[in-house]
Amino acid sequence: MKKERRKKLLRTALLTLLLCLAFLSTASAQAKGKLRALCVSGGPSYRYDAYYMQRALKENATNSYKVKASNYFITGSGTTNSRVSSIMDQVFSDSTSGDLNLFYFTGHGYAGVEKGDTNFSLSDVKGLVINPYRGYVYSYYDLALKLTSYKADAIAIIDSCYAQAFYLNGVRRLSASRRKKLTLLLSSSWKQESYAASGSYDTNISYYSYALLDGLGYWDDYIYLKCDTDDDGYATVREIFSYASRLIQGSHLQMTPYLYMLAGKNYRLYA
Repeated sequence: MKKERRKKLLRTALLTLLLCLAFLSTASAQAKGKLRALCVSGGPSYRYDAYYMQRALKENATNSYKVKASNYFITGSGTTNSRVSSIMDQVFSDSTSGDLNLFYFTGHGYAGVEKGDTNFSLSDVKGLVINPYRGYVYSYYDLALKLTSYKADAIAIIDSCYAQAFYLNGVRRLSASRRKKLTLLLSSSWKQESYAASGSYDTNISYYSYALLDGLGYWDDYIYLKCDTDDDGYATVREIFSYASRLIQGSHLQMTPYLYMLAGKNYRLYA
């Protein structure tokens, strides 16, 4: 009788333990990192690019990340690089190792790769792009350092002329440990311009940003993910990049987008 009672107690204890383990496993699987996004427009001319991208990120419903912040910022003729750094700190500084930071820039880019003077402009005025000493540009190397100074990994989307220069003259100069925190989606090679295209809502936006958003179904009210080639209900970094690249190739524009998955992770960004 006592043996039978002990067996029942043991079975009850084991069952309780298994249920607790199952609950903890489920809770762990459902835990989400936080996505923080900052979309920067290099002057008012590009504000629609940044606004649409910010909206797309804000409406993101992925199971992998909970949207913590999705902001957009329009620079002006008097915006300094320190001001942009300050805004990045406001958005990204409290991120943790399980989170994901996303930085998007649209605007003018300048790439004197052989000289090392590579940066993006904080103004619509093209003349400011080639004069980094006026403080109205942001060095690509400084951007790479800034994005990797936070605890979370980061995705950088650069939609500007000569966008590949961000990798060549910025990211490539980082230490190996810093480079492994980054994933880059770049609109064009360091020798190519990035072109505008007629988008929705009666405005012109850049073609690369238009193509990225089209892959997410943004222009069709998210009826379906056009870039989801394996039909698993998710849009990964590689799928988003591949869709935009195919669209640009079909347009016959002289643009070659680049993807650098230095973190080795094919993030799920949309569902």
